[in-house]
Amino acid sequence: MPLPAVHPHSKIADKTHIGPQGNRLGFRSRVGDARNSSIQSPNANWEAHGVSLILSINSLRRRFVSPSSASRWPRPSDWRGKTGLRGRHCAARRAAFTLIELTVSSAIVSIVLLAVGSAIVLSARSLDAASSGSVSQTLQGRQIAEQVAADLKMAIAFTERTSTAATFSVPDRNGDGQVEYIRYAWAGAGGAITRQYTSGANVTVGTLATSAQDFDLSWATKSVGPPAAPTEVESAEEVLIFHNGAAGSNIKTFAVSTTAFPGQYFKPTLPANTVSWKITKLKLMLARNGSAITTLQVQVRTADASQKPTTTVLSTASVSAVSLSSTAGYVDVPMNSLSGLDPAQACCIVLKAPASPSPALLSWDNASADSGMYYSTSADSGATWTTPTGTSAMQFYVYGTYTTSQ
Repeated sequence: MPLPAVHPHSKIADKTHIGPQGNRLGFRSRVGDARNSSIQSPNANWEAHGVSLILSINSLRRRFVSPSSASRWPRPSDWRGKTGLRGRHCAARRAAFTLIELTVSSAIVSIVLLAVGSAIVLSARSLDAASSGSVSQTLQGRQIAEQVAADLKMAIAFTERTSTAATFSVPDRNGDGQVEYIRYAWAGAGGAITRQYTSGANVTVGTLATSAQDFDLSWATKSVGPPAAPTEVESAEEVLIFHNGAAGSNIKTFAVSTTAFPGQYFKPTLPANTVSWKITKLKLMLARNGSAITTLQVQVRTADASQKPTTTVLSTASVSAVSLSSTAGYVDVPMNSLSGLDPAQACCIVLKAPASPSPALLSWDNASADSGMYYSTSADSGATWTTPTGTSAMQFYVYGTYTTSQ
């Protein structure tokens, strides 16, 4: 098939051709202007036809060869570069270590670690050799001090106490019922420290250290006595307890005689820190019984668990019947030497006549609602007493003081 002719004035440059392996082969061709030059060589006509062939092949390539199919043909540059298939395998092989390299590296690291470990061991041994003596001596000294301190905690009394020796007794340790003795002694600089244990006839001596350069048993002493007594403060005189019933039909009188005794139980309410209390005086509502000239005795006795008076008299005061008014009124009855009473102690007021006739009449009432007081009477000179009642009470006041601990 004849090739199409090319116009003599056409200019074609940088033509490309697809080679048999899919690579681009380019050459440069130029057809001169026919008006300015003429082709004398017989190859000129073939060159023109060659250009037309190249153009035709390019047309066929654009028609039948797609970019996707052309891209599947490897180029020579792909074989030589680092992005090709063989290039990637070569790069992967060059990124890792070989078995020989790993073996040699491990051997070198092992040698280095062995050298460093040997240096550490040798340094530790030399350090121990230089300091083992002082460390063992320190531990021995600490053990001796702890043993001495443990024995001293159990000491009862000292029989010897110097800077180089101490002997003291300790409680029975072996069950023989005898006090035992321990003695520590030091022979001086460079001498031994010994511990002697004596139990009856058995004496055991042990050496704690064979060569001690310093051991001081000097003692720091301190005088120890009972704790200081707390400060006690006594209050001013005040009313500790009283009952003053309203006048009226509830007020009764009791004729005191040699056999008829009235009794009044009372227990004052005191502060919680009270250590003692005392009675300074009583106030009783009394009246002269007729024209009696006898004497009335006012007693403070202890009380039993049934709120009845006992036979124990704490204090006694006398009141002359002549000094009393015929009309009932309160009379002061001083009480001397009635101090140091226990805060938990209750007392009873008892009135009696040592001789006849009855010297006085005592006022009382049967409508009492006050706490801490009970009223009872005796018809046989105090041998027996009626059951105390909390709804009856003498007309009375108890004055005194209390002492508290601060």
